[in-house]
Amino acid sequence: MAVFILCSLSTLEAQNRAQNRASSAAAFVARQQADEQYRRLYTIVEDLQAANLVLQQRIDRLESQLQRALKKMADQQADTVTNEQLEALSQKMTKDLQTLEDKRVADNQKILSELRKIASRPVPAPKDPVVSASKKTTPPAYKGPVYEVTVEKDYTISAIAESYREEGHDISVNDILRANPGLVPEKIRPGQIIYVPAKQ
Repeated sequence: MAVFILCSLSTLEAQNRAQNRASSAAAFVARQQADEQYRRLYTIVEDLQAANLVLQQRIDRLESQLQRALKKMADQQADTVTNEQLEALSQKMTKDLQTLEDKRVADNQKILSELRKIASRPVPAPKDPVVSASKKTTPPAYKGPVYEVTVEKDYTISAIAESYREEGHDISVNDILRANPGLVPEKIRPGQIIYVPAKQ
């Protein structure tokens, strides 16, 4: 009976560890997707803001030109400028200003459309880990032999773990984090050394 209870406890602990690893991986993937969506939105908004600035500068120049033209016409003798000429110039300037304003409105609509698209994309929520009745403890840092990995562009902790698993090593993201105390996965940078447990 005691052996059966010990086996059951061992099985439950193994299941809990597996669920915790799966939950951590799902949370990490969710954070990566959210970061990628934020970067994409930030780039779009920056581009559109720059375009709006250019449009505003053009509008300001046209308004300045209109004011100068109106002043010049007013300063000339009455018989050299007709009301029809003044009205035609005013209409042209007004049309140019309206065209630029319509372009700016269209750009703003594009920003809103992109925001709605990104907001409508579901981000997978990590499953709640099953907490065992026993007190949870932080696993000790890994002290065994390690491989050294030099981080290159676009490397992620999950990708490093996956590459080692493909080569037959039973490596998880948590294993790598244990071997690198204080490592923040989102802040790794090219040239940084990361230790990977050397286990089969």
